[in-house]
Amino acid sequence: MLSKDFDFKNPNYSAVLADRQNLLKKLRSDPKLLAAAKLHYKNHPWDFISTWGMTFDPRNLERDLPAVVPFILFPRQVETLQWIHDRWRKQERALVEKTRDFGLSWLSIAYGCTMWLFWDDYTAGYGSRKVDLVDRLGDPKSIFEKGRQFLRFIPKEFLPVGYKEKEHANFLKITNPENGSTLTGEGGYDIGRGARTSIYFVDEAAFLERQEAADAALSQTTNCQVDISTPNGNGNSFYRKRFSGKVKVLTLRWQDDPRKDQSWYDKQVREQDPVTVAQEIDVDYDASVEGVLIPALYARACIDAHNKLGFEPSGAKVVGFDIMDGGKDWNTEVMRHGSVITHIAKWQHKEHESRKSYKRVYNLAYDNKASIIYDSVGVGSNAGSSFDEFNEERSTQNGYEKVVFTGFNAGSKDIVNPGDDYAPGKTNKDKFANVKAQSTWSFADRVKNTYMALEEGEEFNEDEMISFDSESIDPQTLDEFISEMSRILRDTDNNGKDKVESKKDLAKRGIPSPNLFDGGVMAFAVVDSSDWMSDFIG
Repeated sequence: MLSKDFDFKNPNYSAVLADRQNLLKKLRSDPKLLAAAKLHYKNHPWDFISTWGMTFDPRNLERDLPAVVPFILFPRQVETLQWIHDRWRKQERALVEKTRDFGLSWLSIAYGCTMWLFWDDYTAGYGSRKVDLVDRLGDPKSIFEKGRQFLRFIPKEFLPVGYKEKEHANFLKITNPENGSTLTGEGGYDIGRGARTSIYFVDEAAFLERQEAADAALSQTTNCQVDISTPNGNGNSFYRKRFSGKVKVLTLRWQDDPRKDQSWYDKQVREQDPVTVAQEIDVDYDASVEGVLIPALYARACIDAHNKLGFEPSGAKVVGFDIMDGGKDWNTEVMRHGSVITHIAKWQHKEHESRKSYKRVYNLAYDNKASIIYDSVGVGSNAGSSFDEFNEERSTQNGYEKVVFTGFNAGSKDIVNPGDDYAPGKTNKDKFANVKAQSTWSFADRVKNTYMALEEGEEFNEDEMISFDSESIDPQTLDEFISEMSRILRDTDNNGKDKVESKKDLAKRGIPSPNLFDGGVMAFAVVDSSDWMSDFIG
């Protein structure tokens, strides 16, 4: 009974309850149908929750709605439960970063209760920074009280034979007397010290005082740990785990919640301090960190900015190509059409397969009549000769157009247009320590200009702004791209010139190489026009 058309802002709960009553009559009159329904719910717990679940929200009273209402899952909540279920099936560790008030506590306990109903010997664990947050009898804010309420309101046909709440739903433990399944809870310093579990949910994981200790304990008691939290800065285990590349990550933003709209967000901005809005609503880990070059708020404003500001993808097409440096590094390609990024992708290759990656990027450029700016230092030093060979191979084909390419030496101190003013009284050679800093600042300036145009009504030329086309870029990849650019800190050399935080310093903060962002910087890289034109001519 999932409802994609359900109006979550103006819910008709009476109609939902009437539909549930009619369905229940059918199930009660046909034992075979009831058995089939149970089998379906066993493998589709989200359907059970949305069809029979009830939830509690005292804030509904402010909207002239009852506090206890049907738990109708909106699409992103369904996707979240399907994703969690897949992690359990595959026995994978996972992390959910989220905006506040997404209903994850209710989702996680409702999921656990549903699995508890239909799976034999299923065990789910729940932990948080304080015991009271996990269970406090009579307190609907606690996870286990939510679980007791969930079970309290479902039809008796689905409850275990012999189940009695006072006997089987005790403090920090809910037992299924029919199939042996259990839900257990822990809090504070004791997280992970209990028995083995099929799945373990860590609520408010970024706020645990001893995250590493909890992780170490849970590594011995479960194969499927799901950390759930809003960000809490970048100096904790949750942050390092999020960007480690070792766990599956799901991002839930306020835009995924049909109950929220731009007016809701604007109200939060007016009423909350900027750090709270950034961390708890915008899912920005670096909001409280000084020296971030591109705030996440600015970066996220650039999504589809061309549609909002009325300019189209036009002009030169350029592919920025960052080449992997072995190990767990990634190749990345970022293509722009004028001021609009239209394509972002990453992949890995085996040590002897770098030419395949060069060919992939060349084909992307050739098919789109784009030029290439590539990382020409180190492992990328051979890419140029490969591009030459590909051009030679294509030169006899009908309609052939040469792919122009140029190398990008990030560490070079040969600043482009060194005598030009970056700002009144400060030239480019006075401002920047190297070419990477110059190109990164140029990218950051585009982002800031776009934000100021959207939010402050300032006027800029199209070629001074930037936009990320959400229709042509994979959502998860775009989210990762924005996350990467929003983690980079400003730095200076010994002469006071600006540079970008090094990969070594990023690693000290537990942050992997920002390959996607590097590809984006190269796509918009500041290059010597004379060198660029010589490629076109010759």
